[in-house]
Amino acid sequence: MVAKEALIEQFQALGSNVEDNAVLNKCLDLCDSYGIDEETFVEIWVAFSVPRYKSLDPTLEGLGQLERIELKKGNKLRVEKDLSKLAVYNSCNSKQYNENDDLLEMYGGRTPTTPKVKRLRSPESDTPESENKVRAVENQFSPVTYSQTPITPTRKSSRSSSGKVLLSFGEGVVSWKNNDKTRVEVEKTEDPHVPAKAMYMFELLSKKFSIMNLLCQDVGTRICEYWHRQKNDDVPITWNVRSKSLTYFRTWGKVVHEMKGKLNNKSVMLVGCKTPLGQNKSSCVRMDLSNVEQYSLFPGQIIAVECKNPTEDLLIVKEIFAHNYAPPSKPPQLLQNLHVMVAAGPFTPMDNLNYGPLWDLMKQVVQNEPHLLILIGPFIEFTHPEIEKGTIADTFQELFEQLVSKMMTQLQGTCTQVVLIPSNRDAHHDPIYPTPEFFVSKAVQNPNLHLMPDPCMLSVQGFTVGVTSVDSLMHLGREEITSNMMGMDKLGRLANHLLSQSCYYPLYPPAEEVNVDMTLWEKYAFMDQQPHLLILPSAMRHFCKTIKGCVVLNPERANKYLYARLVIKPAVAGVWNQDKVSCEILQI
Repeated sequence: MVAKEALIEQFQALGSNVEDNAVLNKCLDLCDSYGIDEETFVEIWVAFSVPRYKSLDPTLEGLGQLERIELKKGNKLRVEKDLSKLAVYNSCNSKQYNENDDLLEMYGGRTPTTPKVKRLRSPESDTPESENKVRAVENQFSPVTYSQTPITPTRKSSRSSSGKVLLSFGEGVVSWKNNDKTRVEVEKTEDPHVPAKAMYMFELLSKKFSIMNLLCQDVGTRICEYWHRQKNDDVPITWNVRSKSLTYFRTWGKVVHEMKGKLNNKSVMLVGCKTPLGQNKSSCVRMDLSNVEQYSLFPGQIIAVECKNPTEDLLIVKEIFAHNYAPPSKPPQLLQNLHVMVAAGPFTPMDNLNYGPLWDLMKQVVQNEPHLLILIGPFIEFTHPEIEKGTIADTFQELFEQLVSKMMTQLQGTCTQVVLIPSNRDAHHDPIYPTPEFFVSKAVQNPNLHLMPDPCMLSVQGFTVGVTSVDSLMHLGREEITSNMMGMDKLGRLANHLLSQSCYYPLYPPAEEVNVDMTLWEKYAFMDQQPHLLILPSAMRHFCKTIKGCVVLNPERANKYLYARLVIKPAVAGVWNQDKVSCEILQI
């Protein structure tokens, strides 16, 4: 029985004061007749009355129409609100749908004629069975409307490619199954990390200008000093990029381009860290690169150059140096092999929200039980068609927590530690970079669940892992210009830019799709130490390679049914190097 006080409380929560006993009694009768609790009834009334009456206050006439139009019609199907069942509006089936149909159903209302729910399977097609074996499609997240024709998830035409190894790195591994069930400790390193409640997007131009100048001064000085130690010569060094000289000198600054559009070798300019006193000219000087044997440049890169400046307005560059590698991390103190699995979002194809790749991946995780599972956002990609259309009954945060809850339930009783890295592309999270860690309610929190910011530096028994979710490689690749860069492939060269600048996202100005907060970027986007493993998810081709003593991994995207698994071996006789890392990138 529905209590009158509870019903009044539900209406009051929405700002409606129902004082007419006849109206209240009618509401109670409807609840009892159709097996609806007070909360569900009020939600159904709101969905019914607002479009028609522009009011939340119930009336006897309105309640009568609600019963005739909605409640008496009953439900053809009862759609349970469960993560295993997909709930979206389907514009493709709009001809089969009337806006008044199934209003009761969307809130879980029942009638005596409600049939049991059966799993919805893929529609029949002329495709041979061997090429169209797709899991049963289930409705997830309570729908506002029910679509009778479920969407068939995008899958490869054949399951024979499942488990296929696309790339191997390091020594072969006898077994990828973890037989050591020891629970490892996962923690942040001492590097600065974005606080959970960081304030962002309140920036003054003067503040941004000051940040860039101070950063240029700090990094540029270190690059020049390191270059001087390598050369061990007496070439003069100055911070003034406009220093007039007919002989070679060294200076430093930030790479910019002269005009809008992509950087090119005719528009490259160098911005110094400050303007000399008494000069009216800016600290921005064009560079002539015709005498440079090889170079690889991008906007925002801090470099040192050896050059002449005969007119104060043109740097005739002889050589470019851009190495600012962070000091390497200390050797890890592993006691046994460390098993790691890595995957990066999006975790569902663009034509559905079934999260098929994620659940297929979780089967592999349960089977192999790695010590560490690193999942990198976005988990709820804001450009996903169903997300953009707003067709899900649950909030984005509820959707995310249901995903996390289901993952942790599947891993219950295992030693696997789960690390979640957010993305500025997550619809339910802060659209800023660097990005604070996810928030989950207490009901979802778990001792084996670790929420980290983006970027972050993890430590597992001294083995350091640097991670960022932003596609730094793709963004750099769009803007980079090169000349005679032999001996390193493009992907390796792009990854090397991040290491040589000691920065997870060194591009400036950033790509349009990334909202970079300069204050947070200056504090949290740089590496105080070079990690043993650097994970850079990208839409570019997957790879795993050693660059300047660091293993760099791009597992590509999970919606392409790809992930990576690694085994890190402990040191032998106190000696540890990158040869102790084995990696495979394979299909889910």
